[in-house]
Amino acid sequence: MPLRVSRCRRAAIAAGLLCAAVAWTGCYTKYQNVAGGSFPRVETFEGLAGSAGIAQSPASSAPPSASVSPRQIVERFARRAQEEHIFEAVIYPYTELAQAHPAILLDALVRIEEKLYWTENIVSSVLQGASFGLLAPAFPNRFGFVVDLSVTATEPEAESPIGVYARESEYELSYTSLVPDESTFQAWLDRTVDHAIEDVLNQIKRDLASFPAASTAVVSD
Repeated sequence: MPLRVSRCRRAAIAAGLLCAAVAWTGCYTKYQNVAGGSFPRVETFEGLAGSAGIAQSPASSAPPSASVSPRQIVERFARRAQEEHIFEAVIYPYTELAQAHPAILLDALVRIEEKLYWTENIVSSVLQGASFGLLAPAFPNRFGFVVDLSVTATEPEAESPIGVYARESEYELSYTSLVPDESTFQAWLDRTVDHAIEDVLNQIKRDLASFPAASTAVVSD
């Protein structure tokens, strides 16, 4: 009996050490920017452009399983443009049937891509299980999310655009725990979307002198 108790005790100690080792080597969930460039800060600007009508380009695309749709991204872009007071007024969603006549038309093209790394993640999961999690930090599961936002600004009936403002944002989610928690997953998506939107807005701010200036005309819906 004492021998059996000793073996059980050793087994319990070994299991505890193994759990501690797994925790020490890193059961984590994190995301990082892989497209390059730091997250854009909100830039200051001078001037006020005329009213803008924002529409989603019909050429926008996304996988059927995408957690964020192009429409949601364009809505977010329109809301941020309004919050930053870049334009005299923001009309969204703008269509040719709208009872408004904006001085500027913004056509927002959104392309969404998901990188699932199926084969790599299957291999990682096998290695994590076979090593009782000890190899997890070296072989985490990975998922990539790409948001490519391109906004073309034109004046109504103009032959050439005022400018094209674009940014591709890509963030990667890595985890060694069983599943990412919902808050981390949402923060990853939000960070990817916001990076593209803030960068495009900053580009527009820097080029504001190219836009028709705001007038005193009232724009109604």
